[in-house]
Amino acid sequence: MARASGTAQPMTPPTAPASRLSAYGLLAMTTLIWGAAPVFIRSLGLALGPAEAVAIRTLLVALISLPLLARFGGFHFDREDWPRLAFTSIIGSFGYYLGSIYGYASMPAGQGSIIMATSPLLIAVMSGIAGHERLTPATLIGLALSFAGTVLLFTGGGASAAAPHGVLSGGLMIFAAAAAWSLYVVAGRDLIRKYGAIKYMAAASLLSVLPALPFLSAHTLPTLLALTPRNLFELFYLSVLGTVVSVSAWNYAAARLPPSTVGATLYLLPLMAIAAGVVILGETVSLRMVLAAAIVLGGVALSQWDKYRRG
Repeated sequence: MARASGTAQPMTPPTAPASRLSAYGLLAMTTLIWGAAPVFIRSLGLALGPAEAVAIRTLLVALISLPLLARFGGFHFDREDWPRLAFTSIIGSFGYYLGSIYGYASMPAGQGSIIMATSPLLIAVMSGIAGHERLTPATLIGLALSFAGTVLLFTGGGASAAAPHGVLSGGLMIFAAAAAWSLYVVAGRDLIRKYGAIKYMAAASLLSVLPALPFLSAHTLPTLLALTPRNLFELFYLSVLGTVVSVSAWNYAAARLPPSTVGATLYLLPLMAIAAGVVILGETVSLRMVLAAAIVLGGVALSQWDKYRRG
């Protein structure tokens, strides 16, 4: 899944009612797309194998990004920005692909989405460390709460049998993916402001091909030729809808709606992923999972409270 930039948005300019209505519609569409994405990431990773899924998805997103990058000025970046762009692309963008695909292949989509929901909190912490924002007591308390919720998610008997390679390893990979995405957002903040979110996303997607090359194997071409209609739909969903369409829609909405309204929709994503996991993959929901989700989301909400109050 490609996600929103996560950076603080400028004050929202006055917007015509029709434009605001369109923004709300696009925001709702984006929330639906991102909410179901963990289910398709898991399904694709299990069907193709994580290594093949990483290689094929990364290459497909790069191909889609080529015309976008050409449209927004090509690979023209100032020389001093290249090290940062390379770092955020390889560690941040590709790190998210790698961690999420391997993680969801080892952990139910609903449970994994709860861990991924810590991204706004990780962004706040990294922004504080980088000096972009002030680390408040609410942020630190929220971090502790979310950690407690994650521990609760990992404990208990029934969960481990649900994941083929163990919930703990899958959860750690998904947490690494959330951390990589947060790094992509925070370290790329100045690049987004300077070059725009679409150009930054497209360039990062193309540079992500470099670390993906070792994942190509003798099985990649046969895997491509043997893709089923469901596999093709999942690739289309994740690469086109989940990246290009949803990011563009999110940016449109973020420019026209209050940041608190846009940001609040992120809390719906794990709930939608849990529901999608039950409906599409037949996953089960336990009381422990519901409590863990409530604690994690509560911690994230607490860490963002001052921003929402100002928004």
